[in-house]
Amino acid sequence: MIKAITTMSTQKKYILVSVIALVVLLAVTIIPAALNNNANEEPNPSPQSPPSSTPNATVAIQGFAEQAENISDDRIKSIEENLFGTIALNSANPNPADAVIREGSYQQTVADAAKQIFHTTFIVDITSLKQSYRISDLFSPLPPEVTGLYDQTTFVRCLDTHELIYGEFDCQTLGMGI
Repeated sequence: MIKAITTMSTQKKYILVSVIALVVLLAVTIIPAALNNNANEEPNPSPQSPPSSTPNATVAIQGFAEQAENISDDRIKSIEENLFGTIALNSANPNPADAVIREGSYQQTVADAAKQIFHTTFIVDITSLKQSYRISDLFSPLPPEVTGLYDQTTFVRCLDTHELIYGEFDCQTLGMGI
């Protein structure tokens, strides 16, 4: 290696030293900055945790358990918890009793047959609040090690204006969506 370096031209040595110096400089600068940034941030609440003092508060979606295919009871509860969290951002009454799946909106497709991953979407209408939301969920009965579904896979989103049946409202949601 030393013999190879001594036979290199001065220009190539300069480029090699410059590249090594740049890599070391970036490593020394970026890694501590990233660690320091993460250490100073307040922990972010889980997007699946509803912003409420009531643990595991849910909004029961009428007829959901009967209509849901390939979705476990635990997963249904998780979806209803996510709905509660989003409603809590948009209403003083985050636990309405009239959440229903909009007729014709429920769809489930196989996102990955080999991993038994199902993609379910539907719209929930809540007449008492005059609000509607789109729920999108990826679910598999297989463990995350097999499916790769480690992160949040349930999202409650605001609807596009043309999908609203009660009119517009200042809709806010948790996290990002699929």
